[in-house]
Amino acid sequence: MKIATGDWQCIRAVRLALLLPGIVAALAPPQTGMDLNRQAIELAQNGDLHGALDKFHLALKFEPESQEILNNVGVTLMRMGRFSEALKALDQALSIDPNHRDATENRRELLEFMEQKPGSVGQYDIPQLEPRLKFPRIPYHELDHPENKDYALGRKPFILTGAANNWEMFKKGPDWVWDRLYTDFGNSTADFYPHNMGRSSIRPYLVPIWKALDEFRHPSGDFHSDPAYPGTYIQWNVPLNDWRTLRQSMIPMPNAFADDERWLAKCLEHDHLINEYSLRLHWRMVLIGTKDAGMFFHRDVLRGSSWQAQVSGSKRWTICDPVANNGRLYEAGDVNTFAPDLVKFPKFAQTICYDDVVMAGEMIFYPQDYWHQTLNMATPTITISGTMVDHNNLQGVEQELESECKRGKWNWHLSSDLCDALEECYHL
Repeated sequence: MKIATGDWQCIRAVRLALLLPGIVAALAPPQTGMDLNRQAIELAQNGDLHGALDKFHLALKFEPESQEILNNVGVTLMRMGRFSEALKALDQALSIDPNHRDATENRRELLEFMEQKPGSVGQYDIPQLEPRLKFPRIPYHELDHPENKDYALGRKPFILTGAANNWEMFKKGPDWVWDRLYTDFGNSTADFYPHNMGRSSIRPYLVPIWKALDEFRHPSGDFHSDPAYPGTYIQWNVPLNDWRTLRQSMIPMPNAFADDERWLAKCLEHDHLINEYSLRLHWRMVLIGTKDAGMFFHRDVLRGSSWQAQVSGSKRWTICDPVANNGRLYEAGDVNTFAPDLVKFPKFAQTICYDDVVMAGEMIFYPQDYWHQTLNMATPTITISGTMVDHNNLQGVEQELESECKRGKWNWHLSSDLCDALEECYHL
């Protein structure tokens, strides 16, 4: 059976093929490419074009020669304004079956539309994404030079070279890091995401590190995952004593990135309070992921600054200045910055953002309130993350912590002892 999606502004009567009628039980795993094709059509009809495209691509892994699925990919890309990709998909469908009626008609209408008004959807111009920026790369030994003052003081994002690549954990390699995590910290609790962190609604399984590492390399099937959202991610919020052990293999650490250690020791004084603070606020983390895993587009709600050290693999970043891009970033998780739907989120096209890859041995820094999204480029990708409080962000961090202590704004469940101690931190 075939259905018509109806008019799509100037491109009319775009057709999707609906195959295998019937409803698959909600919890039943997909069995064939056509099951996935049907699910993708439902997503497209509900407006989730990115989700539909992911499902169609997964369906093609089962049936790469299906002209029906390729036609549906083309239609979805047309609706997203990605016309050259749509044309390629339709051409591929017609190379398999030159007489495929829907693909032929969709291709004809697409070409007519592109000739009438290139770069537009109906009566509206298709936004064109502003060119992306590359991060300045600053050598570790030059960070204190006068021309780098804005970076040294945490005012602008940048990549630091020549520091993490001299760490013991970097020189000994990812297998050494893996073994240390497994043997020395294996019973510590980690957040395990078998279905990636690409959406804001995703929640982790809480498991021992050893279990998360085992599942990472050899999935048992005990944890539900959605094949439409590939990628496995481990996030370990590091306890204080474990951090002190890890830090011995993270030398040299730039002074600016170590200020939080001195700040916490001075204002909280007691180890049990520093440990509670670190765990509740995700202050220091070890992040491990497969290729294509990553974190959705967001800003950090605590409003501190952050750094990440790339120990293994490489990671693609989008980072956006919240002031320069005010009103164009939408809500957390809305925009996939690596493949933005500019028809649905047209204001994002006007953003001036960084888009760059952090390589193994490099460190990246971003200031308070900067929006960011990540995508791992290799398996395994291992990074160490830390949060910072400085003169640029202290007021914002103080406001969020006070809101949590007085009203439970973020449900971090900070103890009264910690909240009392934090009152001293705000004056340092």
